[in-house]
Amino acid sequence: MTPFREDLWNLPEWMYTLHWALVLLCGVLVVYGLWRRVRLWRMGRPADRTGLLGRRIGALLLFGLGQRRILSQAYPGLMHGLIFYGFVTFFIATSLVGIQMELGLPILRGDFYLGFELVVNGFALLFLVGLGLAGVRRYVQRPDRLNIKRDDAYILASLTFMALSGLSLEVMRLRGQQPPWAEWSWLGNALAGLFGPPPEQPPAIYPFVWWSHQLTAFALIATLPYTKFLHIVTSPANIFFRRLDAPGAIPKIEDIETTEEPLGVGSIEQFTWKQLLDGDACTECGRCQDACPAYAAGQPLSPKKVVMDFRDRMSEYPGALWKWQEPIVDRLPFLRPLALGSGQPSEKALVGEVIEDETLWACTTCRACEWECPVLIEQVGEIVGMRRHLALEEGRLPDSLAQALRNTERQGNPWGQPRHQRSAWTEGLDVPFMADVGQAGVLYWVGCAGSYDPRNQKVSQAMVQIFRAAGVDFAILGEEESCNAEWARRAGEEYLYQMQAEENVAALKQYKFNRIVTQCPHCYNTLKNEYPQFGGQWQVVHHSEFIQELIAGGRLSLAGRWQRGAVTYHDSCYLGRYNQIYDAPRQVLRSIPGLRITEMKRSRERGFCCGGGGACMWMEHEAGQRVNDVRMDEIEAVGAEMAAVACPFCLIMIDEAATARAADGVPDRQDIAEAVANAL
Repeated sequence: MTPFREDLWNLPEWMYTLHWALVLLCGVLVVYGLWRRVRLWRMGRPADRTGLLGRRIGALLLFGLGQRRILSQAYPGLMHGLIFYGFVTFFIATSLVGIQMELGLPILRGDFYLGFELVVNGFALLFLVGLGLAGVRRYVQRPDRLNIKRDDAYILASLTFMALSGLSLEVMRLRGQQPPWAEWSWLGNALAGLFGPPPEQPPAIYPFVWWSHQLTAFALIATLPYTKFLHIVTSPANIFFRRLDAPGAIPKIEDIETTEEPLGVGSIEQFTWKQLLDGDACTECGRCQDACPAYAAGQPLSPKKVVMDFRDRMSEYPGALWKWQEPIVDRLPFLRPLALGSGQPSEKALVGEVIEDETLWACTTCRACEWECPVLIEQVGEIVGMRRHLALEEGRLPDSLAQALRNTERQGNPWGQPRHQRSAWTEGLDVPFMADVGQAGVLYWVGCAGSYDPRNQKVSQAMVQIFRAAGVDFAILGEEESCNAEWARRAGEEYLYQMQAEENVAALKQYKFNRIVTQCPHCYNTLKNEYPQFGGQWQVVHHSEFIQELIAGGRLSLAGRWQRGAVTYHDSCYLGRYNQIYDAPRQVLRSIPGLRITEMKRSRERGFCCGGGGACMWMEHEAGQRVNDVRMDEIEAVGAEMAAVACPFCLIMIDEAATARAADGVPDRQDIAEAVANAL
């Protein structure tokens, strides 16, 4: 006999009609609920997220279907993976059953049906294991990063009941039908064997269990747009509409001096539609919070809470009732989630009250939150948008940050040092200036830290030594170079940033050179990814890449053997997560004979910020620890004798944390350029 699935076993025909009527009702409720959310997203500003279709589909397959970031963490990855792939399998299986029932196509027959039973039984068991792990994690382990809500219990209980009732139906079918292919339904068959001989009549409870199973599924589907379960729709959409340009380029405010558009984000309508979608895509998994250096240091920032806060504020908009709805909801309050009106949010200001100033200023813009987010939410852009509102619309800035901005406006650097002292570090080095030579193979962009900070001046001098040793034709701008003000842009002060960008682009365009080399990842990111917004298109290379190129090409000979202990390398956020440069600095260090690298627990893509990015270099945070102290703990934990860096901000922040400890055995700190210069 050919194996086949008998539809509507032990059920009257009228149940089939009622079943499809409920399917239609669920469809109406889902469409209505989704339309409500789409209506909210459409309040936002435009955002072009439709180009490069192939890359978008690829991201959907990788991060959506492939669960790349979900699976990167052992326990939650396994848990969610089992639930997700079980759910997908059941969706496909239910669709095939529905197609066979509705269209009469003999799909579930023969060998295909046997394989169908084998696979579905396997995923049923894995699905239940995943649900069990989820229950333990949420209600026993209860990690800090999770919010325990009624939604969670409702969804977990519904999914568990659906899986168990589905298995019960399978057991009753197998016992009642006794098909010769029962062993292919191996889990159901094993459970059926526990109940003894088959019954003479189909079990009377079968229709009740069948309807319980169906109604639970219908309830879960119908409430999807009104609960946390919404993310199964919004998360894939958010992944598809991800940002595909350079993550290090913040969108430019066009015509900033004359525009009548709001300068920043002070209300829900001033976010883009994609940022509003971010809010509904959030799964509240807390991975961003776990990765956030500010949160780890006890400062008032949780990237998850920021997203949830503006999502909840967005949800206030359809909260007002039309007059005809009020008496209905008063009598039947459980219908309130279905109400839809013109919507008026509360009088609280989004920025300053719903999301406090201190929360926004704590962000180092390190992108650890974005890197960890399984649905690719763009928290940094949202925070910078609200900072723009504070800086440009409200004028509310921390005092120390305001002083650094004034220094840059007056002297072209945040330290407030005289412009004519910018090249004082070159004294006695005979460094060529572009104004004198007119052109060079390499324009060495020194940056403010390399020019003015005494500790980083040593790095600049080491770079000159490397250029000389390799015979590189280079020159600097000297006093014509000014702060690129990327930190000001990330603090929301777009006006000052644009002034500085236009000044620097004009200075660079005067001269001929093949490429720009910079030792600062912030300068590197700005010159490479953001200055094209102002007509500045050059080949920009970070000094780690450049030095590695010189070593690989045989232009540098590192004869000096490393005489000290292990070295640990600290990844700069703007070099790593922003520009995917992880290997070059390590290759440079490994090129030094005898040098051994010991990696910290949080390194490479999961590297921990030094605390200096996002203008935090120029701010004091009253709450919690300083981020650089937390990172210094991690550096000391690996037992390395030296911490190597490839960023002036990182060197300053880590050096400051180490110096404050004033204890024996604190690891030394060097830029990779200094380590190479010492080994020449």
